[in-house]
Amino acid sequence: MEKQPVDMNDDGEITAEDIVDNESDSDTTYTAAYDITINSADLLNPYVYPEVVDTPQLPDAATITKIRVDYADQNVAKTGNSQQQFSRAPLCEVSRTPQRDDLSQPFYVTDCAAVDGNVRENHQPTQALRTIRPGQGSDFAHVYRVSVTYEMNWEAYREEFPIGEDVDPETCAAGDAVNSARMGTTDSTGCIPIVPPEDERVSLVLDKYGNIGTDGAQQAIPDEQLAGTTFALYDQAPGEGVEPIYQAEMTRENGNYSFRAENLEIGKDYWLVEVQSPQGYMLLPKQVQFQIVKSDSLESGPGEADFTSVDYVVVVQDGFGFVEPGEDASRPEGEDTIFLAVANYRQGELPNTGGSGVTWVLLLGMVLVGAGAGVARRRVA
Repeated sequence: MEKQPVDMNDDGEITAEDIVDNESDSDTTYTAAYDITINSADLLNPYVYPEVVDTPQLPDAATITKIRVDYADQNVAKTGNSQQQFSRAPLCEVSRTPQRDDLSQPFYVTDCAAVDGNVRENHQPTQALRTIRPGQGSDFAHVYRVSVTYEMNWEAYREEFPIGEDVDPETCAAGDAVNSARMGTTDSTGCIPIVPPEDERVSLVLDKYGNIGTDGAQQAIPDEQLAGTTFALYDQAPGEGVEPIYQAEMTRENGNYSFRAENLEIGKDYWLVEVQSPQGYMLLPKQVQFQIVKSDSLESGPGEADFTSVDYVVVVQDGFGFVEPGEDASRPEGEDTIFLAVANYRQGELPNTGGSGVTWVLLLGMVLVGAGAGVARRRVA
């Protein structure tokens, strides 16, 4: 008996590309397939082999939702040519249910029944299926193709297996999609490396603008006053013992003083806090909570906003009135940079923010440079 992962893309090697991304289901549902090949131990007489037990072994972040077994009676000619034809209908198939919610347990490949206690012997209902008959001029083999469909929690997977720890497709390692088979006292294992999809991430460039009087008229702040202005960015609500992921003074970049934060995740909450304000101005009186989201994920927005021409927008969940779109017209940035401007208010002058918890969508100026280019993503597991 031999267990081998299936080369689904026929490129001659087993890689993460051989795990199928089930696009029709979701971006986190995948299928890994393995072939169990059993050769006859008696070339002259019918050979009844023992029950074959299969055990999927996936990372804790994966939940198996379905197992399917296909069957082929393979004729391997003496010339070495192989004729393999799987039946149209699966030999057996089982889906995750409340009664059988853990499909990572051992099961019989002949009927997908769970192994309960000791492995069954001389099981009459499957004996005919487990019989290999000899043929003139040929050796015969039986092939069981086990397809394991699972849902992956990529955030949990990355925490358990940081990128770079498991990249060797030649050996089974922690984090791989592993599948083991046992027939009698014979064991065989196949594995396929799992590689997380590339994250879509963007950079945020933050500027400052001035505000004078009560009419909202803006005025540029002299560069010498911006020196020393410091911001902190958090990926969880600021509080005692919570450290920022970025904290830095504004620096001159492309002729402008700005604060930059890189590798920000799409759809994740961030909190912006002003730590040191320019001379003559006050700190932001509250933190600004926001998300960067894909524009096509928004079903509606304020007014008649059109999301079709931009890739990303910034959604401000708390602190609206202290931020506005940044000036990006002449910035020589890449295609993954979003610009945002934070207000400066002289002491005693505060805007009408509309209160806490108001959600607004900031569009103009906070789009990708070269909008529409998008960020590519590999659909692999």
